[in-house]
Amino acid sequence: MNTVLKDTATCRPWLMPLMLVSSDVVAVVLTGMACVLVRYVFGGGFGLSLYFKLWPLLLGFPVSYAATRSYKILTPPPIEFKRCTLGTCFMFLFLAAITFWLRSADAYSRIILFFFCLLLVFTVPLGRRICRKYFSHMPGWKLPAVIYGNNEIARSMVRNLQEHSYLGLEPVALVYDNTAGARISYLGVPICDRNSLTKLPQQNCPAYFIVAEPNFTLNQYRNILKMGHEHFAKTVIAPDIFRQANMWADVVDINGTLGLETGQKLTAPLPQFYKRTTDILGALVGVVVLFPVFLLLALLIRLDSPGPVFYRQTRIGRNGEPFKLWKFRTMVKDADAVFRKHLDADLELKAQWDSKQKLRYDPRITHIGKQLRKASIDELPQLINVFMGDMSLVGPRPIVESEIKKYSNKFELYSKVSPGMTGLWQISGRSSTSYKRRVDLDVYYIRNWSFWFDLYILTRTPGAVFKCNGAC
Repeated sequence: MNTVLKDTATCRPWLMPLMLVSSDVVAVVLTGMACVLVRYVFGGGFGLSLYFKLWPLLLGFPVSYAATRSYKILTPPPIEFKRCTLGTCFMFLFLAAITFWLRSADAYSRIILFFFCLLLVFTVPLGRRICRKYFSHMPGWKLPAVIYGNNEIARSMVRNLQEHSYLGLEPVALVYDNTAGARISYLGVPICDRNSLTKLPQQNCPAYFIVAEPNFTLNQYRNILKMGHEHFAKTVIAPDIFRQANMWADVVDINGTLGLETGQKLTAPLPQFYKRTTDILGALVGVVVLFPVFLLLALLIRLDSPGPVFYRQTRIGRNGEPFKLWKFRTMVKDADAVFRKHLDADLELKAQWDSKQKLRYDPRITHIGKQLRKASIDELPQLINVFMGDMSLVGPRPIVESEIKKYSNKFELYSKVSPGMTGLWQISGRSSTSYKRRVDLDVYYIRNWSFWFDLYILTRTPGAVFKCNGAC
């Protein structure tokens, strides 16, 4: 078992936090400099040295992020986004208090401080994402993880950790009770028996022990956790029952007995009120700001091909009620007939449609329609649906009636909320993902909804659209 844990020389538990702290400092410095210089160029009557004297305070941002546990491993992105935002807000409250106590508040521009705070909400998470993308494959970035279990949950844990290096863990062993006749490895990860746990060498490198076994009795859990606590820095329990929980679940103490408190936030009245209020305000602002763009696109569509500017299609909304979804027309006249003709003539095209309900190269799409779809601009009129209450800014995909059967028993949960203009499916590969994966993403979003999750998806949507994942 001496080969299970990574060698201490290649394990650097400080590397990932250090790189994330560096990313945060760079984001804070560049954002601050940009805000100050832009204000200075556009008539700011102040000396640049006034703001450069504040540079020592910028180092307080990583301290504030650390206080909100923003550097914790295995933190879901929406929760990390929330913690970073809270850390930014706490630091600005501190800066406001410092300038007030020093009687120098009037010397600093409120516009600069406001936009500095606002932009950091986006630049800090963006900087972290770039940092993980380019540095998560560095030797020493990931901590070793030993996974206990002989089931699909354990194997999927191995796959997830290998495919998503940014999580910061590397599976180094798969352990379960009886390895007789089993393979010696799974996806390159050695398979060991339970007795090997007691033979782990003592090393300075902290390792994670992940228990992914849903069929244990209480005594079995006690024994394996005791063994894990003796040999590992951290222990994670991941039984199958937690798949019904969500990332916002809380640990509660019931007179000495620990429990996991979870709930369905999105279907509760008060969260629905908050979400609906946000949708109305967002739709109003969007329509007013984009109205000139709407007029220009309407002209281009009419010049490109004969037919109406808008296209309305029946989709399934909340409570299973149908509604008319608004889009800019991107297809030729008599598109359905053209579509069926091409499907009958091309079996490969038909198989692609049957699998994903989308086509990468659709013969029905007009020249201007192709450009509109590439950037998802054709979906902007859905702001009308959002304002009318048929849709939400963020939510599951709006589906047609023929897709209901593909949701199976998950449709009941799907129908409890309004579909969205954007959603988790759009920032996770869009039409390049399989249909089953898209259904799972819709269900995951509904179970894990929060204001922060919506804000996280909204901030990621422009990047997903710009990359044209599966839509180009």
